[in-house]
Amino acid sequence: FVYLEDKLTSEIVYLQQQPQYTFNYNGGDDILRFDLHFVKNRVPVVSTVIQNTSVHENNQLNYQIPIDAMIDPDVALGDVITYTAKSFDGSPLPAWLTFESSSRLFIGTPANENVGNITVQVNATDSKGANVSQVFQIEVINVNNPPAVINQVPMQNATEDTNFAYSLPSNTFN
Repeated sequence: FVYLEDKLTSEIVYLQQQPQYTFNYNGGDDILRFDLHFVKNRVPVVSTVIQNTSVHENNQLNYQIPIDAMIDPDVALGDVITYTAKSFDGSPLPAWLTFESSSRLFIGTPANENVGNITVQVNATDSKGANVSQVFQIEVINVNNPPAVINQVPMQNATEDTNFAYSLPSNTFN
């Protein structure tokens, strides 16, 4: 334990339990008063909730999380927050999505195969290793894509004034 003993009152104060303590020192006729402030590293905290967002497939996502999403109460003491992001299950972000830590910006262009929801975890870690995280979702919205011909239909001949029937093969369009 770390403690102080007040020589005037014989009071003992355990410093881990007191964020601030005032004691007096009698040095003859002069009384000196000291305020001691003991600050231990405080954990970053959530300040603003990161909102869910969405993007249509084949469109670029530019989503910046707010600067005050997670703050460090020790910033006045020189503590700095570093941001990281990953999928909520612990795996890396999908290949189409990148996170720029310095600007807190998510960038990417999802394709049709990325349609659905992605749950993202953003971590804010201070220079002492304390951290806090938030989770939000990115919804990739499907766009109605027109069918495309993937197998050409061979030339067909028909005779005038006779019925004509032709069935397209099932693999003609995607």
